[in-house]
Parts: sequence; structure tokens; C-alpha cells
Amino acid sequence: MHAVSRRTRTAIAGLSAAIALAAPLAGQADAATKTVRLEPLAKAGQSLRSSGSQVNLAPTGSGNDQRWVKTDVGFGFATYRSVATERCLQSTSGSFLASTAPCTGSSAQQWSRGFSNDKRIENRLSRRALTFNPSSFTQIVADFFAAKPGQRWLEPVV
Repeated sequence: MHAVSRRTRTAIAGLSAAIALAAPLAGQADAATKTVRLEPLAKAGQSLRSSGSQVNLAPTGSGNDQRWVKTDVGFGFATYRSVATERCLQSTSGSFLASTAPCTGSSAQQWSRGFSNDKRIENRLSRRALTFNPSSFTQIVADFFAAKPGQRWLEPVV
């Protein structure tokens, strides 16, 4: 009979513990990411569309340009990555226009859903809410939250 060394038993026990801990965490990573469509509550039949570095509203369709991968990053914030362009939704403190840029995970690309269930999507860096401009109905800006109709968004999973 072969004797297993103490070092080998310790290594096997450590590996078993690591596998036992990793299995539940893999499920959490899956739960933290979902594909959604962003629809303004006040503009039925429209969805946020990514086109290059610009975002605007367009009639809701089934294209990838209106699908966003929402990834939780912690503390109530998430990033939104366009399925079509692989770019992330952002708002910078120097511009009122919402746009997309290569995904870096920076605070300019992190958004919260507000803390009072008011359906806003608010940027971590600029502290401005995603807002559709009612005068153009398609232009998307980041504006200070004032419970305007253009600042409330639905987020159905697609």
C-alpha cells in the first residue's frame, strides 16, 4: 500500500476547499450580468440605441444596437456595454451629452438606478441622470435629476 505524504494530503485538502468556494462564486458572476434594453418611460416604443460613439432614441427593434449588457460593479453601480459596438455608456463631467467609449470601468461609465426607486439612471462621476431631450426626442443628455419625465427609464431583460 502506498502512503500519501502529509504535504500531498494538505495540497489536496486545500484544492478541494478552493473548488468548494469557487463554485458558488461562479453563479454570482452570472447573476451580476444581464442583457437589457433601456426604454424611456415617457416615450413608449422607443429604446436607447448605440451608434458609434453616439447614443440616441430609435423605435424599439430586435437589433443588437438596442441591447446593453448590464454588469454590476458593486455598491449599487453597473456598467452598460452595447452589444453592437462593445462600447460602454458614459457621461463625463465636461459634457452634457451621453455617449459611448471603449469600456474601462471608470466612474464615468458607472451608473446607478437611483436610491429611491424613481427609475432614474444616474452617472457616478457627473451625478447627472440619463435624460432624453424632449425638444428633439432622440438626443440623449446627462442632466441633473429633477424628476423630469425624460429621466425615468425601464430596463426590461432581453
